[in-house]
Amino acid sequence: EAETAPGTWTISTELGTYNRPGRVASINGSNNTIIQDVKVNTAYGMARGLNNSLIIVDSVNNHVMQWSVDSQWATVVAGQGEFGTRDGPGGVAQFQQPAGVAVSTSGKIYVADTGNGLVRAVMPACAEGSFRFRDESCRACVDCGAGYYEEQPCGLAWDAVCSLCISCPSGFYATTQCDGVRNTECASCSVCKEGFEAVHQCTALEDTVCEETGLPGWAIALIV
Repeated sequence: EAETAPGTWTISTELGTYNRPGRVASINGSNNTIIQDVKVNTAYGMARGLNNSLIIVDSVNNHVMQWSVDSQWATVVAGQGEFGTRDGPGGVAQFQQPAGVAVSTSGKIYVADTGNGLVRAVMPACAEGSFRFRDESCRACVDCGAGYYEEQPCGLAWDAVCSLCISCPSGFYATTQCDGVRNTECASCSVCKEGFEAVHQCTALEDTVCEETGLPGWAIALIV
């Protein structure tokens, strides 16, 4: 077997096509999009990820990519390409000139979002109906149940916050019923004004119904 000549190195392009300014054609939303012809512009940082992969930050395109060394395929895991600080799913998250990256033993990616002066965390999203707990495990969102509503919906990294549905006090009726997503909304019962009478009294669910009072009856007689 031939040996490498002492003091010499062989250079090969592993990822990217020379096309500055490079842009990735599509990015991931809820699912990763596999891209064969990846275009990289200013790969400022790189770290070893899980499963024999490399995590690369593209500072100009504002992307975080995962490159599988074995398959030679790349995935944009975070960043829509525009400047910003938006958190959320990978396909809507924004960075501004990310320039450094590190990966924890659990696979959590930490990005130095240099242009925004922030340190951002990137991790696989939990399944629908669950959230990322402080210990990085996925936990099921709480079900508020009957008689309660979600004051704060379950998010990417926080559980739902449940509050007790209110009941309208006497003299008020419900304009909106508590439905698990929003609380009851109450309004003051109407009072019929002069010249009107209540044909339907205010209840817990319906307002007063008023109708105009009829004119007094008149007796008609033929006068000879």
